[in-house]
Amino acid sequence: MTNLVVIDPIDATHEGPNVPLPGSGDEYQLLHLRQGDIDGACGPYCLFMALMICGVSRRDEITGPGQKIHGNSSLARTFKLMQVYSAFFRHGTGLHDLVAFVNTTYKSRVTAVPCPERGVALRSFIENHIMENNPVIVGLDWGEATGHWVLVVGLEYLEDGTLWRLLVLDPSAAPSKVCAWNSVIEANGSGGRHPYLWWNDEDIKVQFNEGMALAKV
Repeated sequence: MTNLVVIDPIDATHEGPNVPLPGSGDEYQLLHLRQGDIDGACGPYCLFMALMICGVSRRDEITGPGQKIHGNSSLARTFKLMQVYSAFFRHGTGLHDLVAFVNTTYKSRVTAVPCPERGVALRSFIENHIMENNPVIVGLDWGEATGHWVLVVGLEYLEDGTLWRLLVLDPSAAPSKVCAWNSVIEANGSGGRHPYLWWNDEDIKVQFNEGMALAKV
């Protein structure tokens, strides 16, 4: 028997996880963004999903043609800034990039809380913020020059209260139609340089490299 904690207001549907549509009352929008839905690297995809969870961004505006770089909305300014940083195309996104995107364009509504620590310290950071209902973008690495951003949206605990797994939305994979996450990372390390097992298309041993939580202002 285990206990699950998933960020409110994420809900599972037969189409995939969803969250309320900002300003709509009782309407909802699909949360998961898969690489290919928009041009970009994994970091921006995780950021946009986190912004939807925080209720400050709409999926139709993120993915809609012609709305990415026009106007002066927070989203439009974020797209422009990402182009300046070259984050959308062939280059990866660093922690400082993600913090800059939020603090430049959304700082009146959400706060970026960075964590440059690795391993156990970052795991504790993740746990604390998920319990505060804040989505956490986490950088994983599993080899030389090999890294990937995922979004942690929940936690799984053993009956004795031990943190067992991180529940993750991975932008490189399809959404799940049976739960609010599509990937899992075991929270108890086995030792070594890459101690945490990431359940993906193939199991990969990873390290928690750096992270950033989003908190509503």
